[in-house]
Amino acid sequence: MSSTILEQGDFRIVFGEHPQSGYHLEVREGSLWRRASSPNNSLVSGPSFDLRPTEIRASQQELHLKGKQALHGYSWGAKITRVGTQWIKVEITIDSPGFVLGKIGGIEPEITLDLGALPPYERGDHVWFKVNIDNPTKWNDEARSNDFPATYYYDPYGHNEFRMFFDMSAMSWMGPENVARFRDLRCGFRRRFDGELKAELGLIGETQSGFIFPQGEQRIVYYIGAGHREHFPTSPTARGELISLVESCLALLPEPSEFPKNATSWDDFARGSAKDLMDTDHSWSTDNDGEHLMGYVDARSDAWALAMGARGREWEGTGPCLEAGLWILHPLEILSRVRPDLPFEPLRQRVNTFTRRQILSSQSDLFGGIASKPMNVGTWQYIYIIAECWRIYALSNDKEVLERILKEVHEVMLPMVANTGGVFPLEFDKSTLRKIGSGDGHAIGGLFALFMLEIAQYTADESYREHAKAALITLYNLPINAITQESFLTAHAADAADRLAALDKENPEWAQMSRYFVAQSLRMMYWYNDSTSERNKMVEQLGMFVACGTINYPAFFENLEMDARLSALINVGTPKKEFLSVLDHGRRVNFHFFPVVQPDLYGPMPLQYIPYEEVPVLEGGLASDGFIGQEIYGSGWVFRALLIWEAISTCTNRELMVVNTTSYRESKKVTLVVSNSTATIQSGELEFPALASGKKAKVSLTQDGDLLGNWTLSSGERIPVEILPGKYIEMLYEEISS
Repeated sequence: MSSTILEQGDFRIVFGEHPQSGYHLEVREGSLWRRASSPNNSLVSGPSFDLRPTEIRASQQELHLKGKQALHGYSWGAKITRVGTQWIKVEITIDSPGFVLGKIGGIEPEITLDLGALPPYERGDHVWFKVNIDNPTKWNDEARSNDFPATYYYDPYGHNEFRMFFDMSAMSWMGPENVARFRDLRCGFRRRFDGELKAELGLIGETQSGFIFPQGEQRIVYYIGAGHREHFPTSPTARGELISLVESCLALLPEPSEFPKNATSWDDFARGSAKDLMDTDHSWSTDNDGEHLMGYVDARSDAWALAMGARGREWEGTGPCLEAGLWILHPLEILSRVRPDLPFEPLRQRVNTFTRRQILSSQSDLFGGIASKPMNVGTWQYIYIIAECWRIYALSNDKEVLERILKEVHEVMLPMVANTGGVFPLEFDKSTLRKIGSGDGHAIGGLFALFMLEIAQYTADESYREHAKAALITLYNLPINAITQESFLTAHAADAADRLAALDKENPEWAQMSRYFVAQSLRMMYWYNDSTSERNKMVEQLGMFVACGTINYPAFFENLEMDARLSALINVGTPKKEFLSVLDHGRRVNFHFFPVVQPDLYGPMPLQYIPYEEVPVLEGGLASDGFIGQEIYGSGWVFRALLIWEAISTCTNRELMVVNTTSYRESKKVTLVVSNSTATIQSGELEFPALASGKKAKVSLTQDGDLLGNWTLSSGERIPVEILPGKYIEMLYEEISS
């Protein structure tokens, strides 16, 4: 057969002239096409696969391939199509008889693109100037997470770039009995020596969990992109290419799924959570200082009990959990202003009594200044809790608490930052204010920067802004694979950089920083649904976020923190249609964390509206690891969800999302976006539950820069809207009377 070509912009995939000759990639250089990879690549590699077609049927839009695997004799087919403007999609269907994997020829299956021979002095000049983005993310230079299934590589000698994205939702055959996904695989670059030093890119195996490829129809789906770009006058940067990779992959996300059964509304769930959080028997405990919230319902966490036992300690979960109160209190303080009709005031007052007492206690380690003896302190927890205290009590202008916080900042926090050179440690000693242990927490710089900006705004002291700038510049210049830890930390960095961009319009670097930190944040999202077991299929994970680098499961608190922070960053430059789709995924899938929606995940629960800490995912642990618990400490994020999606405005058609972009930026003028992430036209009426008790508001709607209309609304009035697929309307809302 003759060569068969499918062209996509400035690159193309070419299948050779002879049967089973495989494919190579070519890129356009000016008016010429040049080969960019080795010839004869298989679509899937490994002795049990080695898929190269014996039959190809081509049309202008796509290729249809067929073949028969030599070792096991099964038939397979593939469809290769153009997607968008940057990708070629490869979708393979295997009619599997069931067979043994990995017994000869190493780990399989793999999906790799042979890039050919590496250049002379490869370990020097080539390594210095190449750009390589491996995934999933990792932390502390060790274990990987299970988040972003994509990779990018730029060759500074050939001036060619390659990117790949792997659709893990389609690969339901993965599991402990064969390839346990990201326990066994990574997306990235690998050197190979077979008499000549070569390189390859793709889905690369590192271990083999099991050896049975299941019987029946099995799918393998991935995407390839390539191009030619000159090295000079400037070479690509890892930061810039990470932005490009993430943003190009966003276009591959499917439309959001349906809402889970029993997922009524975030308003309903917030009301249910408020009732459950007032439950003295399951949510509260007492000590000599009075009553306090616990971290988990009934202080139960089987997983933590096992973990503490392995370290020779006992799990004790009945003590005060200050962050539980803080994460409840901040959204409730805002809701008390924008939605005083909601029945949350008794909970707000009760929680405030607990948190304020904890902060001002003479026994508080958190606000105790420099310790008199060695004291290990988790850096992100320390800065985060103090920053949250500031946010809450700056709202009420509580001078006593704010002065206590500033004293701690100047005695401990700022000297610790100076002692570590702004490269934040995982832990520090509160007696020496220096790093302890081997762990790093680089992205804590984003959390610190945002806190400094909030103090600067309140005090009008510009020195705090300088601390924020220094922290962000350090974080921005660290290696891209070194700054992922707690997922929301890079979102804090993006928020801080965006605020600096608004304050310093003459410096475009702040806006670029914000877009980069958004890309780092989205890198820690789950880009697929897990169908590797019947239990995992109960939940849709796509649109959730990994709790922390290496923890490998999605958690409710981190998910909602990410959605809240990202909702304020819609205008940083990330493609808005896709960015809104991410938030719409989150609006829907985070209902899966509640017993009322998923009663069978962990068995009977005492409270139905307190979220599970985690939901199941293949790499997230085995059943023997135990149930982590119902997180009281994360329940405040239910109220944050209400603020993001429903507190001010909703739509009668639930398929249209209304997202509040200012839930963390208190203002009389609230900016909202109404979006349609589905594949069909959607219409409905905008409602305004915030207009209770005689309130009125001015509302204006714009689309693509055109004014759709201005309204002055009272309680109960609505605005009709109709939105095309992938489109959105921007809304400005301002209360004018009460």
